[in-house]
Amino acid sequence: MHTNKTSRLPLFPLRIPTRLSSIMVICAGVGAGVMRSRIQIPAMDHDRTEHQLALDEQSLKRHLKLRQLVVFDAVLAEGSLVKAAEVLSLTQPAVTKTVQAMEEILGVPLLQRTSRGIVATIYGRAVGARIKAVLAEVRYLGDDLTTLAAGKGGHIVVGTLISAAAWLLPEAIVRLKERSPEVVVTLQEGTNDQLMPQLITGEIDLVIGRVPDKVYAGVHHEAFYDEQLCAVARVGHPLAAAGRLNIADLADFPWILPIPDSPVRAVAEQLFRDGGRPLPRNRMDSLSILTNVSIMRRSDAVCLLPRDVANHYVRQQVLTILPLRQTVPFGRMGLSRAAERNQTPAAHALIEALRNAARDHDSPP
Repeated sequence: MHTNKTSRLPLFPLRIPTRLSSIMVICAGVGAGVMRSRIQIPAMDHDRTEHQLALDEQSLKRHLKLRQLVVFDAVLAEGSLVKAAEVLSLTQPAVTKTVQAMEEILGVPLLQRTSRGIVATIYGRAVGARIKAVLAEVRYLGDDLTTLAAGKGGHIVVGTLISAAAWLLPEAIVRLKERSPEVVVTLQEGTNDQLMPQLITGEIDLVIGRVPDKVYAGVHHEAFYDEQLCAVARVGHPLAAAGRLNIADLADFPWILPIPDSPVRAVAEQLFRDGGRPLPRNRMDSLSILTNVSIMRRSDAVCLLPRDVANHYVRQQVLTILPLRQTVPFGRMGLSRAAERNQTPAAHALIEALRNAARDHDSPP
């Protein structure tokens, strides 16, 4: 294979403090990541021996620069050479040379040309996953120094599941803000499968919601209390004033169920099996709380919601809880964090607020 030679990286300005720009990163042990299409760079020789690919820690510390990691992360995030250059206020050639310089240092191709365009190689995806963790630690460093210098403040990124969005997390944030009003909280809503990978790489500090049944390596869970599901419908629903109901009494109404393959869907299916009824034929599958509530307000549809979420809409006189006889377990509410990562002062403050809020939670019987 023909090998194109590349030039060494010239110095160019990035908005990174000089002291931070000297930070190096250890990439000898690489993890896996999934990235999008990348930029065009020269092809490289893949016929390398194991000895040639061996990267020692000291060599990486001497040659790999934080500014290079910032540039490569931007290329992966933007999926475009031009867009990465715009985000970093650099020229396109400067970004290209930075990627080429990283390839020279690491001795492996990071990007390659395919029929679909330029994509990250297996090495590029692995390096990209490690870079996210490194840049997360840089953010933590900045937060620590800010907190130490000012005695307050900081920034925390929180992933939240729907189950925590109605009571636990808002209550904890209010308590946090009363104590530390200058802490900046960034929220990102999603499912466990979406949020946990970001927690592991350091893009998210904490995930709040239902503790997952699935095992995620490197993640520590702390459960606060048990939550239940309840059947809900619009105010004025034909069964709102009924006595104790069985699932059979609700089976002929339209239903909104969690999506297939979700843990809560399995609970719903078991509820119908225990009641001797198949899943309703008239149903839709959805995890969108806003859409589900809007549909229930316009129809006689029935839905299962965590009790905290249901109580939120009951207080607003939007929904009513139907008196279902069966107890429907939802799971344990709590937080998840990276097991081996030191938390920032802001994260510690939010964790304490979550614990205090959970102790005051009026858990259903």
